[in-house]
Amino acid sequence: MSDPSKRKDPNATIQIDLDQVQLYDPSATPEPGGSQPGARKVPPPLPTPPPFPAATQPAPPSPAKTIAYVAMLVVLVGLAIVGGLMVGRRAGGTASVAPVASATAPGAATPSALPSGSASPPQTLTLPTIEMR
Repeated sequence: MSDPSKRKDPNATIQIDLDQVQLYDPSATPEPGGSQPGARKVPPPLPTPPPFPAATQPAPPSPAKTIAYVAMLVVLVGLAIVGGLMVGRRAGGTASVAPVASATAPGAATPSALPSGSASPPQTLTLPTIEMR
């Protein structure tokens, strides 16, 4: 590959005499006015860009569109409320609230009297009174 006896100079440069080199591009088209391929000194003009459209202010939102957005928001909130109530009813079960009979009311039903369609007394939770000092 490389001969270890010859060391390369890291600062070595290559010198090329440009008079002995012919610069020619085979894909370039010859210029009508120039006799040499590199005779032109000025680059060709750039194509003109298309004109920019005038910056216009966006139109204000129409009242009908605003009303439609508000109506959709109201419907969405209503559906969320209805859905929440439905889920709450399913999660809470079917608990029925029995009316509380007053002991002083004449003809009040006794606690031992059961409604006609139920087989067991309603379940109640009684908590003791807590005194805080």
